[in-house]
Amino acid sequence: MRLDELLPILWTTVVIAVSTLIYAILMRVKLRHLPAIGIGAGTTYLIFALLDHFGWSLILSNAVAALAAAVYGEIMARLQKAPVSIYSIPSIIPLVPGGSLYYTMAALMNGDQAEFMSRGSDTLMIALGIAIGIISVSVIAVFLPRPGFKRR
Repeated sequence: MRLDELLPILWTTVVIAVSTLIYAILMRVKLRHLPAIGIGAGTTYLIFALLDHFGWSLILSNAVAALAAAVYGEIMARLQKAPVSIYSIPSIIPLVPGGSLYYTMAALMNGDQAEFMSRGSDTLMIALGIAIGIISVSVIAVFLPRPGFKRR
């Protein structure tokens, strides 16, 4: 990968990290969690963008990036003794297919069946990849011990 290919990805990563921090501030996340949230969102997008750049499929690149975000959320939650959702949800925000969903609905409203099917399948693949990544980590995390919590 050449530098001229990497710089736009890095710039977008920084913008996404800052945007996610703004979202976290608006959601009144405590100040001590903000650096980890920014790192999580930036890392998630960077993983997705690099996998996408190297030709991975849409579902697989989203699944691996969501898996990384979920693992990061579990690790940070255990280190910071905080709920997993504080780290996982903001880290997954860069993967959410907002634009794709908009264009899918626009094609549906305009009656463009071919465009609707094309955009809809992409949107569904993105959502499915995110779900696969989150669920696979969540299922495993249930069986791992959490420091400070006792099982009944």
